[in-house]
Amino acid sequence: MHIEVLAYDGCLASELFAFRDVLVMAGRLSVARGGPRIDVTFRTAAQGLVRTSGGAMIAGDTADQEGELLIVPGFDMSAVSKIDDDLARLGPEVSYLAERGRRSKVGSICVGAFLLGAAGLLDGRRATTAWVFAADLQRRWPGCAVEPESMLVEDNGLLTCGAFTAAYDLALYVTERVLGQEVARATRNLTLIEAGRSSQAPFHDPELLPGRSLPFADRVEAWLLEQMASPYSLSALADALGASSRTVLRRYRAERDRTPLEFLQQARVARAKRLLETTALGIHEITHRVGYEDVSAFRELFVRLAGSTPGAYRRRFSRMAA
Repeated sequence: MHIEVLAYDGCLASELFAFRDVLVMAGRLSVARGGPRIDVTFRTAAQGLVRTSGGAMIAGDTADQEGELLIVPGFDMSAVSKIDDDLARLGPEVSYLAERGRRSKVGSICVGAFLLGAAGLLDGRRATTAWVFAADLQRRWPGCAVEPESMLVEDNGLLTCGAFTAAYDLALYVTERVLGQEVARATRNLTLIEAGRSSQAPFHDPELLPGRSLPFADRVEAWLLEQMASPYSLSALADALGASSRTVLRRYRAERDRTPLEFLQQARVARAKRLLETTALGIHEITHRVGYEDVSAFRELFVRLAGSTPGAYRRRFSRMAA
């Protein structure tokens, strides 16, 4: 099988090479076991060298022979507000993807999904991207069902994956589909890539979401964070802001596309994550510190938003000595 990775000015070299190198190793293991080979090459939309975000120069292939699958790595998105400029700069790549999507399977790593969207390849499909930019992808292409928690999504030949190191997950997924489970297992063991990663949820952190200068929503969130240890009260929030409860809900949703309670739940889970990572506090104490009395109810919320139980999260991410 011939697989290509699209190289373009400003792409993240780490994603470009990570995906390619894992498949190269997998191909060697497959051939050594008497199995099929796999060819992985770089593709460029036009002739000449491209410069990655870190300054490395890449020469891609523009030959007529195309692979059965083309993967688009992400790019250095310095700010969501500049995405229009980024997509305009990458016009040749967007045009190439629009054409290529009619001839072969395509996929993306991280924010490479924005290039697929600009090429018209996400409409009516399920997809994912780096969780921190998922809401922006959904707003920009509402015809796509974006799954911000999924590490990898395949929808009728369209492959998309989450942020940065998800390039490894995508490479192993392709390895298993093309070369089989045994080669994928051997590749995983050889490269020390963790198995079973299916969700980005454990890594969600509301404080890393792109900031927007929206004064009313900022005031809502500042008050909720100050009162996090207290039970949620929409009426108390409205009184603090000098507005009606209905006005608070309407204006906040208009600016953030969610409810104040949804923000507070995400913030509580994020704070609980940090406490699980950095302290030896029990789950009961952590539950109370983030404003819950019912441990079972908070554990259910944590599982829904973080993708694991608090105990499992602590075992995986804790920096405290046992």
